[in-house]
Amino acid sequence: MLDITRDSVQFSEREFKAYNPKGYAELGESLEILEQKKALARTAEEKREICMLLDGLEQQRRLSLELAEERFRQARDRAYEEIERVRALTARKRLAGRARQEIENLLEHAVTVYAMKDFTRAGEAAARIARQIRDVGPKVVRFQRPDEVTRLIAVGERLEREGRLREALQVYARVLELRPEEPRVKARLQTITARPANW
Repeated sequence: MLDITRDSVQFSEREFKAYNPKGYAELGESLEILEQKKALARTAEEKREICMLLDGLEQQRRLSLELAEERFRQARDRAYEEIERVRALTARKRLAGRARQEIENLLEHAVTVYAMKDFTRAGEAAARIARQIRDVGPKVVRFQRPDEVTRLIAVGERLEREGRLREALQVYARVLELRPEEPRVKARLQTITARPANW
């Protein structure tokens, strides 16, 4: 089984947009306006004033980045605690044979999603596994393995959150090859194509 620690997944600036979308957008807009003003500035005083504003914007960027990192850590910690709770529950239930193997496979999937920094899905997967473990009584129940379509949709949504829309579209195209009437993908495609085409 894959091993993780709370800190095995670290924040990077690539997660800024996902964990502080408002701050990210505001910074982008402010930077664009200041760059335009800088290009139009004529006097040394105007240019100096804009440089000071750009310095202030850098401080705002650092604060927004700190907020994004804090939100990232909170989401990471919640997912990690959910996965650890499932591991402890698995040990207490003392599952054996096929049931244990299926739980471990599902848990490995949750850990993989955690390592991909998709903490919401990792936490949801772990919570589903916990419910399945609790439902195991004297007889062994069948566990639902995440299918290829569900996995691909999760990858596509992660790529979309990271702003990698071309790659997300490729993944969604693959999903439609496997399941042409998949409503979640159709909704995601409508959302993507409704955006301005600056990607």
